Amino acid sequence: MVVVREVTGYTTSKDYEKLFELAKEQSVLCLCEFGRGDYKCMDIAHTIWSGTLMKISARGTVYVWADTLEYFVEQCKTYGVEWIPPNHVDADQCSLFHPIRGVCGAGSPDICGHCGKYKNEHD
Repeated sequence: MVVVREVTGYTTSKDYEKLFELAKEQSVLCLCEFGRGDYKCMDIAHTIWSGTLMKISARGTVYVWADTLEYFVEQCKTYGVEWIPPNHVDADQCSLFHPIRGVCGAGSPDICGHCGKYKNEHD
């Protein structure tokens, strides 16, 4: 009997600094490693920002619990966290990535590094 455990086919990121900032604006879907050997797989989790603590949690299991960016990055690396960038971000929620309002993650002054739209295409 074949058991399929791998979560594949999704565009994910390990840019933990970007995740830390985005998660202050909206909860973000994450994958966290758990298990060992033949039972190692990825748990589907999400970020929770309390105003002082950043957590990545799945059904009450907290994988990451940090009050600083440095500790957050360290814990994300420990649990092999990958996160799934949202498909759509309202212009007001895109302040971290949009070149009009901030740093463009795509490296182009005309393209939003978060959602890939040109700056004149935002909702």
